[in-house]
Amino acid sequence: MNPGSNAKPFFLLMPNYFCAKDFYDDALASSKSVLYLCPRKRYFYWTPKGLRKRSKVDVESCPEVASLETPGMADYLDDIDEETKLKVAAEAGYPQSIFEKPKKGLDEAAIRAAAAEDWFSTKAPAPRGRETEPVPEPAEEAPLRKDGGNVLKCLEGLDWELIEDEESLAVNVTFSDSLWFRLCGVTGYSAFKEAVSFELAEQQLRVLHAGSVVLDLQLPSPVDAPGASASVSSRKMRVAVKARKLSKKSS
Repeated sequence: MNPGSNAKPFFLLMPNYFCAKDFYDDALASSKSVLYLCPRKRYFYWTPKGLRKRSKVDVESCPEVASLETPGMADYLDDIDEETKLKVAAEAGYPQSIFEKPKKGLDEAAIRAAAAEDWFSTKAPAPRGRETEPVPEPAEEAPLRKDGGNVLKCLEGLDWELIEDEESLAVNVTFSDSLWFRLCGVTGYSAFKEAVSFELAEQQLRVLHAGSVVLDLQLPSPVDAPGASASVSSRKMRVAVKARKLSKKSS
């Protein structure tokens, strides 16, 4: 890996050159490039072809560099300021673009979710000059009962299961691939945890995508919402919520 590539190097804090060399020989005998920071405003850049001592870099703003005194001590440079990283990497020949973080697509996802919400819950206006035909209400908006739950809203392609016993109540909500594509415009589930959330009240569960409700479910029994447990699985595109049932006296 050479400077100028699009891959990030490793950043390591080292007390001196000899510790850097020993650490590299013992733990980093690989094809990856490493940028070492040492006291006295110097750093070392190492490639598989050998160690090269580079020119001075102002790292006085990094107290972690000056405080390294223990022989052999090494830390990843994750907590050092980005400005110092850029200075060191730029002098080693790395482009600044490797430090640019990809922008999250949540804003676009929210827009698509809003569009999908409109598609499910509104009626499209008829073209001019044509008579408007009555359009039935979408099926997902009509209250339904399934396994003891009362559904106020459920988008097509969303599957849910309610499991109830004497002590607790659990709900599993799964997004189908077709629904996820309609909401996000993409396949895959990489942004599932960031886009999907839920709201649980004593007798109501709502599942949201990018802030828009996709499932509104009235629970058959009151539950302890603050003490509920939940898990979100990106791979299964599933939200699972479980809560202890409240007695009639406590509710």
